[in-house]
Amino acid sequence: MKWHYWAGALLLYAAFLVATAPASLLFQAANRYFSPATITAESTEGTLWHGGAQGVVLTARDRQALRLGRASWSLNPLWLLSGKLSADLMLAGDDIKGHGKLILGPHSLGFRQASLSVPAAALSYVDPRLDMWPLEGRLDIRSNEFLLQPNRYQGNGEITWEQAGTALVKINPIGSYRATFSGTGKAIHVQLETQTGALELSGKGNWSQTAGFVFDGRAKAREHEAELRHLLDLVGKPNQDNSYALTLDVKSP
Repeated sequence: MKWHYWAGALLLYAAFLVATAPASLLFQAANRYFSPATITAESTEGTLWHGGAQGVVLTARDRQALRLGRASWSLNPLWLLSGKLSADLMLAGDDIKGHGKLILGPHSLGFRQASLSVPAAALSYVDPRLDMWPLEGRLDIRSNEFLLQPNRYQGNGEITWEQAGTALVKINPIGSYRATFSGTGKAIHVQLETQTGALELSGKGNWSQTAGFVFDGRAKAREHEAELRHLLDLVGKPNQDNSYALTLDVKSP
C-alpha cells in the first residue's frame, strides 16, 4: 500500500507545481512558439494560468521594439484535453489596447471575439518601408472569429482607419477608411472603401502564402486637390479622370 501512498503524493505535488507555475513561464513558451520574435516583460504577477505583466515589449529582427504595455490572461486547462490551448487575453497599454480569445492548436491559430486598437504608425513595425509615409490616426481591427492554418484561412473581420493622415501633407485628417477581410480557403480577400474625407481610397486585394499580397485600387482627391497633389504624385501618374492607380504586389518572405 505504500507505493499507492507515494504515487498519490507525487501526483498531488505535480498538480501543485502545475497549478502554481509562475507567470513568467508563459513568456518562455510564447518565445519558443513565435520565434524569431521575442516577447519580454518588466515584471509579472500571478500564475501561468491566470496572471498579468507590466512593460510588455515585442521585438523582432530588424524592427524597432513595439511596446504593448500591460497584459493579462486567463488560460482554460480543460482545452488541453482536446490538444489545444485556450486563453482570454487583454492588452491595456497607453497606445495599444485589445482583447479576445486565442485558441492555439498544433497546426492552427484561432481568434474569437477579438479586437485590437493601435496607432497607425505601428504599421511600420510590420513593414519598415512605411516609415517614409509617417502615418497618423488609429487602426481598429475586429473579428468575431478567424482561423489560420497552413494554407487555409476561415473567418472574417474588418479594419477601420479613423482620423487617417500622414505627415507628408498639411491636411489632417485626410479621411476615414474601412477594409473588410475574409478567409476562404487558401487566400484572404480584402476590400477597401472610403468612409469620409478629402482623399478617396478604394480597391480589392488578396493575400496568400504563395503569392503574397496583391492589391488593385485607386486614389483620388475629392477636395483639396492641390494640397494632396504631392502625396498622390508619390503613387504615380494620374489617369484621365485625375485618379491614381494604387497597386501593391508584396511577395511573401
